[in-house]
Amino acid sequence: PMELHRKICEEPPTRPSDGVLEVLAEAPSEDEQTGVAPLRGTRPAALIQALRGDLDQIVLKCLRKEPERRYASAGQLADDVRRFLEGLPVTAQPDSVGYRVRKFVGRHRVGVGAGAVAALAVVGFASVMTLQSARLADERDRTRRALDQAEEVSEFLVGLFEAANPEEQPERLTAVELLDQGVDRVEALEEQPEVQAAMFYAMGRAYTSLGQWERGGSLLERALPIHRDLHGDTSLAVARTLGALGQAREQEGDLDAMETFFREALGIYQALGDSASGRAPLARGLSDLGVLHFQRQELDAAEEFLEQAVALLRGGPDVERVDLGGPLINLGITRIRLGDPEGAEPILREALAITREERGEDHPVVATAMNVLAEAHLAQEQYDEAQTLLDEVLQRRLALYGEEHPAVAAVLNNLAQLLRTRQRYDEALPYAHRAVEIQRATQGANHPQLALGLKNLGNLYLFKGDFAGAEPFLLEALAINEVALGVDHPQSESTRGSLVRVYEGLGRTEEAARYAPRGPD
Repeated sequence: PMELHRKICEEPPTRPSDGVLEVLAEAPSEDEQTGVAPLRGTRPAALIQALRGDLDQIVLKCLRKEPERRYASAGQLADDVRRFLEGLPVTAQPDSVGYRVRKFVGRHRVGVGAGAVAALAVVGFASVMTLQSARLADERDRTRRALDQAEEVSEFLVGLFEAANPEEQPERLTAVELLDQGVDRVEALEEQPEVQAAMFYAMGRAYTSLGQWERGGSLLERALPIHRDLHGDTSLAVARTLGALGQAREQEGDLDAMETFFREALGIYQALGDSASGRAPLARGLSDLGVLHFQRQELDAAEEFLEQAVALLRGGPDVERVDLGGPLINLGITRIRLGDPEGAEPILREALAITREERGEDHPVVATAMNVLAEAHLAQEQYDEAQTLLDEVLQRRLALYGEEHPAVAAVLNNLAQLLRTRQRYDEALPYAHRAVEIQRATQGANHPQLALGLKNLGNLYLFKGDFAGAEPFLLEALAINEVALGVDHPQSESTRGSLVRVYEGLGRTEEAARYAPRGPD
């Protein structure tokens, strides 16, 4: 559930204000870091703060995972942009009296405010022009390029909305079909590599969030060399793309590639320092390494990385509270696996409260936090509490993703394990079988998550006393685990232990001995 949470649900699209922060951080000198802001009559911090209002929310509304929370048409998007330009409240922002009052005051102090800003801008601009005209010309060109990029991205988004307009397309398009149409448009942006790389990255992340990991990974691989050429090997853009590639490879079951990407990304974040990259990206890199160790059952190391990530996010004013949700969930499930469900429960409750408050009740991460919290209840033998949560999670995920999605398989597996613990084997079997069907269809025949589902299904038959029924599922699980995770991985050892019990139950002692733990040489 932790990997599904991170890849599918956890990370929101990059806010425009965060994108400006990255551009400033990648500037080669302090002068160039601050050069763009004076041209706009402000400081870098103030420029970023200004973008963190309506513009952030307009773009994020375009990219909501839930269709009903996005703009219904290009016309609605254009109307909100017009309202922003006129100083009116935008529909992308939560409506409140305070928000409307701030917009009203902003509209009626334009004269005085604009005069003051203009005077400061003229003085600052004249001084800098006198001293460093060459640098200003370079910054002007950079600003123009940024505006060109923004226009390209805006046209791209409007094009996607037009594709979803029933008047243009009589048949309703799925999110994947919209992305497929968009890829061809991005291919044509070769003369604008910065825009092309940004779109390859955004669309790669979108594909992976929809369970299309191979397609998503291929676009991310195309973005990476462009970012390296444009920004250098140690830029934020490169680190962010490496992290996304690591997440895609995890879903494909390639933990070695996952480690390569995650370690290079974390090295870049650490080299830049949190003053340049911000605490949230550095914490994300630490959290990713924690997930890697979790997948390898190196739980103490996983806990250490995740605790560092959480501490970093709690420690600075530049971090938004919403960024805490994912690492807290990851830390919570790690504590459960370490045998401390009581310690995990308050961590998970905090994550759930943050996610509900910051992202809204219907956000996918709410279901993820509930799913892991149910595991904490299950580990404490609080079966009724776990059942209530898991039933709700299943309904939420079916509504969000439909039936054929790994996130649905994960909660079906948890329901099966809950029923198995309560010795209701016949009720558990349909859930476990369906989970394996979904995993086989969506994650491939050699994925560790499929092996886990197969092992859980085999163990259900084993606990039921149907040894012949358990055998084929456990053998398939073992074959996958030994290739994907290694012969000595705890999952492989656990599956061999189940096979020993199966063959002992069938009276096939030679085969039981074959899978019995080997002593030291």
